[in-house]
Amino acid sequence: MHEAERLYRALLESAPAHVDAHNNLGHLLDALGRPAEALGHYARAIELKPNFPEALLNFGNALQTLGRYDEAIARYAGALRLKPDFAEALLNTGNALQALERNAEAVAQYEKALALRPDFAEAHYHLGCVLEKVDRRDDAAAHYERAIALRPDYPQPHNNLGNILRALNRYEEAIAQFERACAIKPDFGQAHWNEGAARLAIGDFEIGWQKYEWRRLLGVLKLRGPQPLWLGGGELRGKTILLFAEQGLGDTLQFVRYAPIVARQGARVVAEVQPELKSLLASIPGVTVCARGEMLPLFDWQTPLLSLPYTLGTTLETIPAEVPYLFPAAEKLAQWRSQVETRGRLKIGFKWRANETTGSNKSIPLELLRPLMTMPGIRCVALERDVLDGDAQLLREYGDVAAPGTQLLDFADTAAIASMLDLVISVDTSVAHLAGALGRPLWLPLQFGADFRWLRDRSDSPWYPSARLFRQRSPGDWPGVVAGLTEELAAFARRA
Repeated sequence: MHEAERLYRALLESAPAHVDAHNNLGHLLDALGRPAEALGHYARAIELKPNFPEALLNFGNALQTLGRYDEAIARYAGALRLKPDFAEALLNTGNALQALERNAEAVAQYEKALALRPDFAEAHYHLGCVLEKVDRRDDAAAHYERAIALRPDYPQPHNNLGNILRALNRYEEAIAQFERACAIKPDFGQAHWNEGAARLAIGDFEIGWQKYEWRRLLGVLKLRGPQPLWLGGGELRGKTILLFAEQGLGDTLQFVRYAPIVARQGARVVAEVQPELKSLLASIPGVTVCARGEMLPLFDWQTPLLSLPYTLGTTLETIPAEVPYLFPAAEKLAQWRSQVETRGRLKIGFKWRANETTGSNKSIPLELLRPLMTMPGIRCVALERDVLDGDAQLLREYGDVAAPGTQLLDFADTAAIASMLDLVISVDTSVAHLAGALGRPLWLPLQFGADFRWLRDRSDSPWYPSARLFRQRSPGDWPGVVAGLTEELAAFARRA
């Protein structure tokens, strides 16, 4: 490619007005990852030949690569004025609109492209992407399947179709799609990672954890320095190893259980965690805890927390599940006891809303929990730090509900409260992991197509022996889950 660049530049020295040379050099620079340089050559080509739709398309593509989506859309519009049946310009307009979250407009552009070219595999794939984004999964799957039929060697629709199948609990079919994507494109890290999660969900830990390691090659995992990764091969005795949080709060709470295991190998263990968890996790014996953003001590090795099951060879049978492995501080217990303790009533904690960035399909509308939270003989504690205005009104209607809200400064406060409860009912969020790590009775309502860590079809969890899982039987079936919870809570209250 660099030789081609030299030849194009030589040609332009002798013929500065060579339109195709400017366009082709721009296209080459784009391919070399230099879109900003390409812009000048596309602009010159269009200046020399204003009715050049292909150059306008290329100009728009470079602008889109640079994140300048509105400018890109304007260039594609210029190309379409010159060439109304330019399906590639319609496709790329759709891509830019999708990047701007103008999804309905993107759908219209893809559909126009397919009306012109029904066999346009890329348009089927990208239309599938935007339809999946707006929760039209069946339609998205149909377009992925059409893209695959048109181009069997197209890896991306295999991967995306696998994700839809995985969300439908059709894990074996999903794995087949991920395997096909990886066979076509062996370095397709996202497909390997997705296959890993699907295999973990069915209990295939040997291949699952191995495939899950592909996330380290995707740029989603930032190492904490030049120190080598410890993946089980190097000597730890007398060395300092940094174990660092890489994903959400719940992931940290779940996988920090491995820190004492690493410490027992003779290492000095430093755990870097989210600031909200520092004071709670500081009680783990043999582990120095730092908050993310603080200066780290010197260390010899580093490992992300979610790599420890792979590194230590965890199988379904050897999950370290001795609970509790987290403990509330005595001063926090004293601080919260008067607000939580009651006589003659069960104390039940509720967490109904998940972090919107991790998937709102995990959340239960608070109105649905009315039969649980108004049940006679119980004292409800809302474990939501940030209570929405509408939810606050409902809590007032429900009556005997403690809602500490923003008084929960960090997880040390939540841990103290949870440890004094008879039961925690929490959707799939960090509070569920906290209750499990504290060894508290945990009822976990799960969405259809739940996360891999809860495995498939089980009502228990090998990660948290105190947990019971209540699963949707079909996507969105929270009323069915709540009905089951209500029946079980009534029986729990009678036994108590």
